[in-house]
Amino acid sequence: MSTRKITATISVTAAIRIALDAYEAAVVGAARDRGDSWADIADTVGIAADSARRRWNARNRERAETRHEQRAERAHQTGGERDVPDSGPGADRSGRSTYVEAGRSPHRVDRAVNRLAPALSHLQRASRHTVRALAEAVGVSPSYISRIFSAERIPSWPVTAALAEACGASADDLRSLWNEARGFEPMPEWGEDAAVRAFYAAIRGLHLAASAPTPREICAPLKGKVQRQDVEALLEGVDIPSWPTVARIILRLHGRPAQMRPVWAAARKALSSC
Repeated sequence: MSTRKITATISVTAAIRIALDAYEAAVVGAARDRGDSWADIADTVGIAADSARRRWNARNRERAETRHEQRAERAHQTGGERDVPDSGPGADRSGRSTYVEAGRSPHRVDRAVNRLAPALSHLQRASRHTVRALAEAVGVSPSYISRIFSAERIPSWPVTAALAEACGASADDLRSLWNEARGFEPMPEWGEDAAVRAFYAAIRGLHLAASAPTPREICAPLKGKVQRQDVEALLEGVDIPSWPTVARIILRLHGRPAQMRPVWAAARKALSSC
């Protein structure tokens, strides 16, 4: 193998390692968000709980995701890293690389299931901040922000949270949308203590992704099957209606009722036990 091919292979391998570190950090973060203990996480990967805590603490998780985002951004600005092997290990018989393209996120999904992008776009419009202003606030390029809004790129959680904060919104409302866009289970099994918060946050996220329609706009096509006061109570976080009502509202917000039902059930149970 020539020196050029060796260098290219090392570069691609490094990009894959950085991407895997970011994915691993995101998975651990999602596990911690749903209440998994460090002991549970450690048992899964076969290491001690203290080692897991040191390896994937919040600071290290953010660092891993930020590192991946920065590499992806550099690759885009330079037109991507083209020096990938064209033969030998890492290439198929046609000569095309079978490695993950350097700088390309492994978390791309079909735009049809990416509801994070319209939610962030709505927040940007509602805040009246320009794309350039948001880019400066978050610390990325304006072109990268534009690609996030057009669903061409799925940002890391730190970037997503920073965008929400810059727009004056709660990052928690976007967490389930981000999990789904990244390919994680959008509605994991929640304990009762966190279920109510998680349920309302997920509903608010779907509402943002649908460009925040009014209760009247949500109810109009449903022809009396859902009452406006039920929608208002749900969006304001003061009540959790029956499942048929909630399912219809979720469908109107272009969500997936089957994914939301477990956390709805846990949230209703938690409220009834208060």
